[in-house]
Formats: sequence, structure tokens, C-alpha cells
Amino acid sequence: MVFPENKPMPLFNPNEIQITKTTQWRHETLKNRDRGDTKFIGGDPATLTLDLFFDTYEGLPGGIAGGLKSSLKLIASAAGASSAVDVRQYTNKIFELTLIDSDLKRPPVCELWWGSFNLIFKGYLGQLTQRFTLFTSNGMPVRAALNCTFHQFIPEEDEERQRPSSLARDDDPIHVVRRGETLSSIAGVEYNDPSVWREIAKANGISNPRDLTPGQVLTIPVLNQT
Repeated sequence: MVFPENKPMPLFNPNEIQITKTTQWRHETLKNRDRGDTKFIGGDPATLTLDLFFDTYEGLPGGIAGGLKSSLKLIASAAGASSAVDVRQYTNKIFELTLIDSDLKRPPVCELWWGSFNLIFKGYLGQLTQRFTLFTSNGMPVRAALNCTFHQFIPEEDEERQRPSSLARDDDPIHVVRRGETLSSIAGVEYNDPSVWREIAKANGISNPRDLTPGQVLTIPVLNQT
């Protein structure tokens, strides 16, 4: 089941679901060391990929016709092309998830539910590929395969709750100075706030903020948010 905002829409169950999650790490070469330094930058939104099969030519009791019978009042039949319906009446419901909603002013965010998994994903349809693979004699498409990629959506209020209560990474409290870096640029990297460079200067006994040497190891203090 796919639930766009305020518009529930039942779908044919996919054969498989693939969820991908990646993280970003920064690798730095350290002067006079055999191994470099690795720092965690952050995580990327997860993606969910699935393939959907639509057939309005073959009578599939457990397929798309049965799933949409109550909402669309259309039943695929095995009687032949004369009783088949245009498969786009079903696939367009998916395609519309990529279009701007007039009320939301953006494409809708969807909740994907499936069997005992319950809510398995919340996100927006970021990529859709449609393949029409069977047509009637008059050119009407009656079979289609859709490849859908949903990107994770986290509301801003949830991001605030996930944000750590302190700034900088207490598991990696050092920074190796690179050529051209300043205390303010380092503070921007470590705290996302160049204005707190004095905290780094204080922790390292630096009186002249311009007095930095490439390869110099700085202690990065953890700052509690107020």
C-alpha cells in the first residue's frame, strides 16, 4: 500500500523491496604517518527501490485488478483485448506521485506499508521509469513495468530531535591543519559555525589565530549547545 498525503492508494505487491543507506566519510592524509585520518561527515537519506508489474490483459485474481477493484471499479479480464483496459489508468496513479500537488505546492510525501512489515518507508518518489511491454491491435498499452525509487523524507521537527546536544565529534577530538586553513574555517568544518573559532584557540593556547602550520594537530573541544 502506498499512502500519498491525504490520498490512500492500494498497489500490487512487489516481488522484492530493496532499501539502501549510505554514509559519508572524509579521508585525510596525515604528514609523516603511514595511515590517514578518517572522519565521519554524516548520513545520506535512505532510498527504497521496487519494481511494480501492471497487467490489464491477463486476468490475474491477485494482481492489480483485484487490488484496485474497490477504488477504480475496473477488473482486468482474460477474455481478450476487447475487454482489456488501458493500463495507464493504473500506472498514472504512480506517475502522479512525481507531479506538484496543487495544495502542497510540491510532490507528495508517501508512506509505504506492506503486510506484517507495517510502515516500511516514508519518502517521496524521486525517480520513476515506465516500460510498456504489451499493446492491443489499436495501440492501447495493456502491460507495464515500473521501476520506482523513493527517497527518505524526515520532517524538520524530527531532524531537530535527532540533532546531537553537543557540537563537534567527541569521538575524534583532533584536527590536522591543512595548508590555507584558518581557525575560522576549521570551526566551520567542526562546528558548522566559523564564529566559534576562539574556542579552538583557547583549547590549544593559540594567541595569534594566523599562526597555524600545515600538519599541526589541534584539539577540538566539545561545545554544549545552550
